[in-house]
Amino acid sequence: MINQKPLILIVDDEQNFREILRMGLTAANFEVMEAADGETALEILKTAPVDIILLDIMMPKMDGTETLFKIKSEEKTRRIRIIILTGKGDPREEIVRMNRKFAQESGAVEYLRKETEVGEIVNLIKKFLVEDGKLKAEKGQVMLLTVMVTGGLILTASVIGGLLMLYQVRQSTDIINSTKAIFAADAGLEWDLYQRFVINDNSDGTFDNPISFSNGATVKIIRNGNTTKSIGTAGHTSRAFEANF
Repeated sequence: MINQKPLILIVDDEQNFREILRMGLTAANFEVMEAADGETALEILKTAPVDIILLDIMMPKMDGTETLFKIKSEEKTRRIRIIILTGKGDPREEIVRMNRKFAQESGAVEYLRKETEVGEIVNLIKKFLVEDGKLKAEKGQVMLLTVMVTGGLILTASVIGGLLMLYQVRQSTDIINSTKAIFAADAGLEWDLYQRFVINDNSDGTFDNPISFSNGATVKIIRNGNTTKSIGTAGHTSRAFEANF
């Protein structure tokens, strides 16, 4: 029986990148632990029942390659799936294919560059967990996706289980702040829907004080009847989710 959240270990020396992954994985209902280097990761693995490891290559103390070999050499940990996530190396597709082949021959299940969308990483993790019997396959979810570019804005409309969400996303080259703002807005929308449908708080109005996150992002939630708007901000980048029900 599947009765606990899967545990994902992020091993990366870049705190901002770990924070981005943590937000995405937590939003996907995973437990998350972090290590800034290979030595710390090996200590965690001595006691924590980790299901999947997201492993960087270039790190202090012990790099990802050595960490991978040590994990795969121990009977207790050698069956843990490891996904390599790196921002280093040649981004050309033919080189990425070669690196992926080497990573898989060394014991990793996948090799990805850090530009990979967090949602894609989450879906890959879910795929592996379902294959291992650690996560139930999602069924009956309907998603309709439409993307339009107009006036410098990307407008994305998604329908998930009858809930309409409108994403108004300003184009930005600041990937880190963009991702932080998206998850801040998403967290704000999720929190407000929880207040509405679990706590039964149906009051209207604006929450005056924006909620702050440890990564520097903030979210402001505005209610108007059956509409909730959640505005996430990080640096000069803003993201807004709107739910109508």
